[in-house]
Amino acid sequence: MVKERGLNNVTFIDPIPKVQIQAMLCELDICFIGLTKDPLFRFGVSPNKLYDYLYSGKPIIYAIESGAYQPVSELGAGLQVEAESPSAISNAVLSLFSMTAAQRVQMGVNAKKAVLEDYEYGVLAKKLEQVLFG
Repeated sequence: MVKERGLNNVTFIDPIPKVQIQAMLCELDICFIGLTKDPLFRFGVSPNKLYDYLYSGKPIIYAIESGAYQPVSELGAGLQVEAESPSAISNAVLSLFSMTAAQRVQMGVNAKKAVLEDYEYGVLAKKLEQVLFG
């Protein structure tokens, strides 16, 4: 479709090693994560890619219907939109584009702060230790 429409603002990146992900994400303005509408997801979903995106400090468009679990909205780390909705996704892109740079930066700051304070392995290990050993 990109070729058919002659789009020059869409780039597809071949798979890269995990150790190169943050370097690649530094080149982006926003991160997008989406999954199909699946009734199972209403119980929550936690894709690994989400944590890479949070750590990148970039605003995130989260197009996953994950029930009460709404991490991007709750963290103020981007916009959560309806899954499988091209109009909702494009509106989110336009919404981010219309924000000030400072607003987008703040979303990224919120994202990185959350991942470092709540989801970093050392933090998670301490939480597990508390649960296991009191």
